[in-house]
Amino acid sequence: MREKYIEIVNNLTNYYKKSVSVFTKEDNGKVITITLADYGIIRLNLSKISEEKMYYESENYEAIESGPVKINKLDDKYIVATIGENNKASVVFTYKCDDIDLQLDLYDYSDIKIKKKYIKGDYRIKLGNHIAHNLLMKHATLGDVFLSEREKYILPMAMWIAILDSSQSFVDGPDYHKIFDLFIQYDGKYEKEEFLTKAIQIENDYGNIKDVKKVCNIMKNCLNKLQTSKDRSIYSEMEKKLIDYLCYWNTLEPIYEVYTDFTCYMKDTCENFKSNNSTKDKDLEDYIKNKAGKKLVEAGFIEEYPYYRIKTEDKVYVVEFEIINNKKVNVKMLQEMLEEGSAFMELLDKIDYKYLKIEDVNKYEEEICKTKEEIDDEIETILGCLLVDKALSKQNSKLGIIGGIIAAAIVYLLWKQSILICGVIGIVTCIVIVNIEKYARMFAAIYNEGENEDENE
Repeated sequence: MREKYIEIVNNLTNYYKKSVSVFTKEDNGKVITITLADYGIIRLNLSKISEEKMYYESENYEAIESGPVKINKLDDKYIVATIGENNKASVVFTYKCDDIDLQLDLYDYSDIKIKKKYIKGDYRIKLGNHIAHNLLMKHATLGDVFLSEREKYILPMAMWIAILDSSQSFVDGPDYHKIFDLFIQYDGKYEKEEFLTKAIQIENDYGNIKDVKKVCNIMKNCLNKLQTSKDRSIYSEMEKKLIDYLCYWNTLEPIYEVYTDFTCYMKDTCENFKSNNSTKDKDLEDYIKNKAGKKLVEAGFIEEYPYYRIKTEDKVYVVEFEIINNKKVNVKMLQEMLEEGSAFMELLDKIDYKYLKIEDVNKYEEEICKTKEEIDDEIETILGCLLVDKALSKQNSKLGIIGGIIAAAIVYLLWKQSILICGVIGIVTCIVIVNIEKYARMFAAIYNEGENEDENE
């Protein structure tokens, strides 16, 4: 396996150029770390270093032609070269050592934070773009041997998403990834034709969605042209034609299902990988899990730290705990009404509430808590809201049933209608009473929200 690790390190491209750090350790050694985007990290532990050198760019040191690190075997020694800086000048450091211990850690890359300013009702698209890029870069860098069967299976969908994501470069869209970084890292193993051939396989599962068929037809047209010509402009022309699609997709579009399916699938795929977001100070995290979060679980919330979710008869609640600098906790709460025909219900048609995140709606309340007591107070507030909603729902159901029975009895006593007609009238009355209360609460919530915004202004 050591030779495989060395091969991986030597094949790293300049994409990872800014991801290298060098640390001095005891016993005359060094640790070189290479951060692999969001999906992993390589650690090179160099033991018994007998010689260290530094070369400036002007000296034309050729041991490292491309990429951030190169490892060469010289008799019974290793020569490790890595790029770096000295007094703000680009240099190459070399270390001659007796032995190298290589370690690879793979991380969960499905829970990537997307900046709020980039989310325009398209959170799953932005998240899917980042996850797809990480998966493909992982595949290009590490090869099949370090991918799970689930990761290998979903590669064609990731390629379809990556092609669309890269098209944003032509409109200077924010937060996109260049697909040519992937082509370079794949180093001939996958070129444009292979990408397109794999990507259009998505039509087998989502061919019923109009935009999927349109996008796949554009890709097929490009693929046909590339069979007879290697002109790079052919691929660029295809990307330009794809711009108009990704730019206008959001939660209401049928194609959004592709991105919800992909991101949920990848979340399940990465659940056994290490978390790269763990806090250094475990005290707050342990307190949330064992004390604050436990109260939410006892009230019926499903725990998936740092998220807690529950679906009641009328609402969906999502609570997230975000630890800031190991000192403060931002408690975020999303609560959405389950109203037929609403944008939120359309979203739930595409994604199970158990996968929901705060950013899926991007309209939520948050409270910065500086102490454990403040965290407890916020939890009590959340549980209070839940208790009131449940109580109102039960009370309203009882009122509806009672009102329906009274209405049916009045119709029977006054007009002597059949039991069937009286029963229908009773049911209709019950439904009307229940819905009047629901809509009253919905409009009251909207009114209160408007008042709060006015106060903030």
